[in-house]
This record gives sequence, structure tokens and C-alpha cells, in this order.
Amino acid sequence: MHRSPALNLLTIPALTSSPTVSVDQILSKHVQALGGSAAIKALQTLRTTSTLRGLAPFDIPVVVEQTRAGLYRREVTIQGTIQITAFDGKAGWKIDPFGSGSTKPEALQGEELKDLQEQMDFDGDLVDVGAKGHTVVYEGLEKLPTGPAHKLHLTLQNGRQSTIFLDATCFLEVRRVQTRPQGGQEITLEIISSDYRVTRGVKIPFAVTLTPKGAAQGLSIRVDKVEVNAPLAQERFIRPA
Repeated sequence: MHRSPALNLLTIPALTSSPTVSVDQILSKHVQALGGSAAIKALQTLRTTSTLRGLAPFDIPVVVEQTRAGLYRREVTIQGTIQITAFDGKAGWKIDPFGSGSTKPEALQGEELKDLQEQMDFDGDLVDVGAKGHTVVYEGLEKLPTGPAHKLHLTLQNGRQSTIFLDATCFLEVRRVQTRPQGGQEITLEIISSDYRVTRGVKIPFAVTLTPKGAAQGLSIRVDKVEVNAPLAQERFIRPA
């Protein structure tokens, strides 16, 4: 497994009684906090049903289906019209009647494809970072409204970067800041994860808020149901002709 040069010993007196700890140890504690490697790897498929609020004056249902094999499908339904974003294992595609005004499938390319690939990481991007080609640098403890948190700078294999905050007590992700292209400009998002619940031995955040920098209010996602290892027909991920 590739080891990043960033995975060196760092002085973090507040973490444990030991004067030093490595980024590897922080990431290991994060994996254990999620439920442990065995429980994580036991998840083979996920179907997550959520409610999106803040984008419109009504609730918007969102259903995400994904597999460990790299298949992904997200459906967003607005007043009976469905937007689909999917990956068939080789390529991404979408049906976007809100954006293009068309119900014909289109290929996902460029930044849109990078967005999708980032979202479809089955285990989370802090799990198996070396195998995925990501790097993590520790940037110290920071005080958040939820308490002290370990600040990590994550660089994905494709070059995209995020700053992630793991609660210093439970080692679960509580905050993430990332800048991404959107609508021809760079948008900085603050993502807050909370209300972690155990599902088949793995902790999953059931509440997520996404707030653009400078905005008074953002979007909220409330998870209504998570189905684990349900059979998912491969045909649902294939781009229609």
C-alpha cells in the first residue's frame, strides 16, 4: 500500500496520554469510530432515502442507491419530475430535465463527473486513503461549537481538496470545508454532519447541512431510511439508449 510522506509522527498532547500520534492512528481511530473495518466492508449495497430542505418551499425526496462494486444512482424528485445522476461502473450519465430541459440521457464529463466520483465513495474518503491514492496532512486541534476537533487536510487522487474536522473525543466527522466549481464559479461549502446512528454496525450521519460561504442559510438533508445489502438490479445503473 502506498504511504503518503504526510503520514509522519506529530505532536498532539491533547489526543492521548502519549506525546505523539500519527495520522495513521487518527485515521485508524476514525475507522473504529465508524464501526470498524470488518463492519464497514460487510456493507455491499446501500439504498438511502432522504429529504432535502431549503432548495424549494417544499420538501424534496432524494433516493441514492450504490454498490461496493462502483455502481451509483441518485434520484431527485421535484413535483413529480425526476432528475437522475448515475454511474454504471465505467461512465457517468444523467437525465436532467431541470438543467437541460431534456429527458434524454447525457454523458457526465469534467467537473460534473468529478463531483459524482467524489460523492460515490462507498466507505468514505478517509477510509483506505493510501489504497485510493489520497493524502492526509494533520493541521492541529481546532475548537468548534461541538468541541475540540482534529483538523485534517485531504487531497484526493484527482487533486481536489477538503478540510475535514474529526471530533477529538469520538473521531467522527463533524465539519468539512471544500471549494468546488459550480455554475462557472468557485463555491466554498461548509458541510456539517450530525445525528450519527448505527446501521448494521456502521455509524452513518442522519443529518447533514450544506451552507455556501456567505449564505445566511443552506440546505439540510435528513435521512429517513437506510437499507443495507438490499438487492439492487444492475439494469438500474445502465444508461438508457
